[in-house]
Amino acid sequence: MKLDNVYRITMEAKEEGSNELVRYYRHIPVNPTYDVKETAETYYVGTCVGYEIADDFYDDNFKVKDMEEGVDYKLLPFNSETTDYQTYRKKGNLVSCTLVGSDFPEEEQFSFYFDLNVAKDHSLELYYEDKDIAEFTLRKLEVVEVQVYHHIIMEKKSHPLVVKGKLPTV
Repeated sequence: MKLDNVYRITMEAKEEGSNELVRYYRHIPVNPTYDVKETAETYYVGTCVGYEIADDFYDDNFKVKDMEEGVDYKLLPFNSETTDYQTYRKKGNLVSCTLVGSDFPEEEQFSFYFDLNVAKDHSLELYYEDKDIAEFTLRKLEVVEVQVYHHIIMEKKSHPLVVKGKLPTV
């Protein structure tokens, strides 16, 4: 299910150690009864100088089994300090991920093979609390993506199931 309460906000703030104003963009969910500008200025540094509805985000409870191949699924992160959002796309057992914003001023792209038919992938040594793959959600996929990124890519380990850089056509 797509979300209808996510906004792309434009913030303006003074650069640290300077009087120069810089603009940056974030995506935030806003309760319909709250003011978007006020919410943005509560959570982020600076002044909100604009916002628009972003209607291409999915609910974190969206089931991975319901993902269509080759379609992008944007998700707001569990921890918005490291990314603004991430996008997932699948083709068979290949899941591509694009990390955008915050710690990633340039998009970071990688893919990993993930057996969507079992809840435990021995090759990546990733273990999941929920053994029912039919209930595997985008939020749980984010947990896998974080493990792949931190334990393989950040530690510069080579792994036959992880593809960095240019994504295969998914």
